[in-house]
Amino acid sequence: LQEDIRKQIGECLGSDYFVIPSSIHEVLILPDNGIFQVPELNAMVQEVNETQVERQEQLSDKVQFCDGKTAVMENAERREARLEKAKEAEKAAEEARQMAMFNEAVAALNAQDFVLEADRVEFKRGQFVYVTPNTNFVSFIDGRATIQLTFNVPASGPNGIGGITVEGQPSNIKMETNKKGDVTFSMMVQGTGVSASISIRVPKGTAKCTATVNPTFNSNRLSFTGILYPAKESRVFKGRSL
Repeated sequence: LQEDIRKQIGECLGSDYFVIPSSIHEVLILPDNGIFQVPELNAMVQEVNETQVERQEQLSDKVQFCDGKTAVMENAERREARLEKAKEAEKAAEEARQMAMFNEAVAALNAQDFVLEADRVEFKRGQFVYVTPNTNFVSFIDGRATIQLTFNVPASGPNGIGGITVEGQPSNIKMETNKKGDVTFSMMVQGTGVSASISIRVPKGTAKCTATVNPTFNSNRLSFTGILYPAKESRVFKGRSL
């Protein structure tokens, strides 16, 4: 197909499309609407060529793919292989990025210098809310642990920014790695307005983790889920502590 014809077809269909080689005299056009799979189309063309088209009349056994906007046409099978290869490379790059963040998170836990910026908070009975990460966090900086829970409400709250902020002295600090490579960091925190155990679980290969806060004197458990950063990379805003 000539380029100007391919462009006209693309404009008419408003989408990408397949070019099915029917014979040296004609081709069939199928819009790429997600219904047709390339292996099935190639098998169909091959069967038709073998059973219904004389050899001298056969154009090809391979379906072509045409970009509806650029009119660039290429072998559909090779295109799928190219896209799959690019997808695998993108996936590998993302996995490498996540593993680098995981290693940074583990190093921050080891250094006891971290901030878990939460975008989701879950309460005792499973109810949860999505929250703003830079005002909802669990941190360990300069030997002090801080827990801050803030909602987007008009009231200023005890901490002055719509919620509550408590901090205290960490103790009984432990860090363990299981056979899968998942890391668990735990500590007790005692201070004004807080007496609780905190357990942070970081699955191997990601910095996305959950900190579970269990108060000592009641069962009002809180879970903060988000990304754990080295303290120097965090941009949280801390309110007024109790």
